[in-house]
Amino acid sequence: MGDVKLTGDSRYRDEEPVWSADGQHILFCRMAHDNTKTLWLMRADGTGAVQLAGPLAGVDDSWFGYYGYISWRDAFDTRLR
Repeated sequence: MGDVKLTGDSRYRDEEPVWSADGQHILFCRMAHDNTKTLWLMRADGTGAVQLAGPLAGVDDSWFGYYGYISWRDAFDTRLR
């Protein structure tokens, strides 16, 4: 089975998906073209996305980060229960 893309809004760059322990939700980071960074949660089927936090501080300020990598885990704790 191949990968299934659950988000796809061209206004955002979605990264760092993390599954909840029960497999029912996905936590992910979202960056807008204006470099605003937010934290989102959605159901595993890609529906019901809600913004949990943001804007996030302490994350590289550019769209492409340091050599294309953004260290999202510096901005939030990913221990989902």
